[in-house]
Amino acid sequence: MAYVVKIAVAMAAMPLFGALARPSSSVCLKKQNDTQLLPSYDYVVVGAGASGLTVANRLSEDPNVTVLVIEAGELDAGEDFVKIPGLAGGAVGTKYDWNTTYVANDALGGRVVSIPQGKVVGGSTKLNRMVFDRGSKSDYDRWESLGASGWNWDTLLPYFKKNEKFTPPTPEIVAEWEFMIDAIRELGITVAKDQANGSPIGGYFCPHNQDPKTATRSSAREAYYDNFTGRQNLHLLTGRQVTKVVTAGSGDSIVATGVASNATFAAEARAQYDSQQNGPLSSPTGDFIAFLPLSTYSKAGQTLSSQATAQDGTTFLPSGTPAEVVKGYQAQHKVLNDRLLADDSALLEIIWADGAMVLGLQHPYSRGNLKAASSSTFDAPVADSAFLKNPLDVSFLVEAVKFTRTLTGTNSIKRLQPFEIVPGANVTTDDAIADFVRQQSSTLFHPVGTCKLGAREEGGVVDTSLKVYGISGLRVVDASIMPLVPATHIMTTVYAVAEKAADVIRGKTA
Repeated sequence: MAYVVKIAVAMAAMPLFGALARPSSSVCLKKQNDTQLLPSYDYVVVGAGASGLTVANRLSEDPNVTVLVIEAGELDAGEDFVKIPGLAGGAVGTKYDWNTTYVANDALGGRVVSIPQGKVVGGSTKLNRMVFDRGSKSDYDRWESLGASGWNWDTLLPYFKKNEKFTPPTPEIVAEWEFMIDAIRELGITVAKDQANGSPIGGYFCPHNQDPKTATRSSAREAYYDNFTGRQNLHLLTGRQVTKVVTAGSGDSIVATGVASNATFAAEARAQYDSQQNGPLSSPTGDFIAFLPLSTYSKAGQTLSSQATAQDGTTFLPSGTPAEVVKGYQAQHKVLNDRLLADDSALLEIIWADGAMVLGLQHPYSRGNLKAASSSTFDAPVADSAFLKNPLDVSFLVEAVKFTRTLTGTNSIKRLQPFEIVPGANVTTDDAIADFVRQQSSTLFHPVGTCKLGAREEGGVVDTSLKVYGISGLRVVDASIMPLVPATHIMTTVYAVAEKAADVIRGKTA
């Protein structure tokens, strides 16, 4: 089993081991081909990942409502690399992954970084490392401060709780990892008992989404699909890539009436794009954004904060960024600056990974972009992570490396006789460490923000009901709506967003 020890800014907390519960209710009817579908559905959900299956499950609780879920991938076959927790991440790069990459990044020395994303029923909850935690209260409250009225810690908390069941760890687990807790305490960082209370600051054993009975992965498929095949009103169509949102009307009266998923439409759309440079292919077809997974709390925090305040962050945005998106980033930049020295939100994540220290930047200043690759819907969009484009992120990472050396120098860890392989004990100057950072930084996954929840004039794509601006009958429900990435592994946040969205759609409250 894999466990994560997390170090954040200033203080500490210690959650226990947990598992994702299966919602209590009556696998749904899987359709082999289009001829088995109903003539129409009350709701069509595109994508059978964490958010898609959650929304579909909750909407179909009403037997009078029909729901169709369309997924480009298929059901997994229960391979060991999918279901066994110790092999978590083994599905990355397989047929269950879209197998896309970010473009080469000059800030990373021209390197190309992969974007693991699930192409399977269960989505990325079949690929990820199963970390099941929550961010800080202040992280979610920032969403509301950026214009996402009604989206904050208090309104999301009931939905975090709705889909989970906690299973505590055994004494053996505590004993095995106690040295990390001791190391944290040795540095004067307190250890609390609950990371899920809105203050996950410090070191803790991290819960994972496992079935406690079988000790296997509990993905969105197991939680929201496999137990509900008896629902006659919930249908799943796999192996179909949606290529079009069918609309009617024009101007301010556009209504989404359905979707299409065939090559004939793709050819017609390509011809339209080639001749007119508009139409359905003129918009990106994916949900990607960049956030850098390496950074830390630093003794140079005040200096870095002053640099951030003095910086014009828009200088480092991708060229051609629309004015409204620039305006939205300026608001984000201010929020990030205001919270940079706060002790209620993490800047650094440290993962103890089988003897290696993995550092994760939780609130990067760099911003990437997403563009259509071609006129073909079947071509993956061009995703530019822009990792490390903003030099502040490099500075955060330099300080992260220094802090990690302090942590590994504690008596609690020194008794394990560790030795530094990379960057190497001889790499000591800030410039040398910065070079190492640029050479080694990669992704810790969790891209967000491509369909941001917020004001349209600040680059928002969806309103507080998650309705797409300018189109009636179309909502976006997934990680792409998050205005800022919270300092956490975002799977639980995606589930909570989807649970809340289902109630919003149904006109219910928690």
